[in-house]
Amino acid sequence: MISVFATVERNLTPSFLMRGKNKAAMVELAKAFDKLEAWLENSKTGFFGFAIPTGLASASPHATYDADYSMVDLYGFPHVLRIYYTQGTPLEKKIYKKLFPKNPAIHRWVTLMLKQEKFQDDKTLIPRKTFTYWIEELMTLPVGTKPPLRLPVKL
Repeated sequence: MISVFATVERNLTPSFLMRGKNKAAMVELAKAFDKLEAWLENSKTGFFGFAIPTGLASASPHATYDADYSMVDLYGFPHVLRIYYTQGTPLEKKIYKKLFPKNPAIHRWVTLMLKQEKFQDDKTLIPRKTFTYWIEELMTLPVGTKPPLRLPVKL
């Protein structure tokens, strides 16, 4: 599962910098989302940590089904969240709508993760407003150009 999330992470920057027009990156993201969706469809908790992959008759006898996220969820969440955050931005049509509508289990997972108490302080994750500002600046630059990092971030 970590390798699938790594595929998402690896293809984020090319997808954003090319405004969703990097076909190879978008194909890789779609394949990764298909795998994540299949995994979550079989999850007893809605999280990745204790999901049973398609094709396995049962989980390990040592698996527990806590109704809580795991390290796998924590690893993948920031990467998928950036795609989720393209809603309401100029990249929504080219990125968000190409991935999320076909993958309702991933959408439920993001919503479930955002409801976790640990993510309610805007310090644990990239605040949506900050990421939206980054996308707005990205759209003013030539295709393929990344906005510079600015600290502290103005909110």
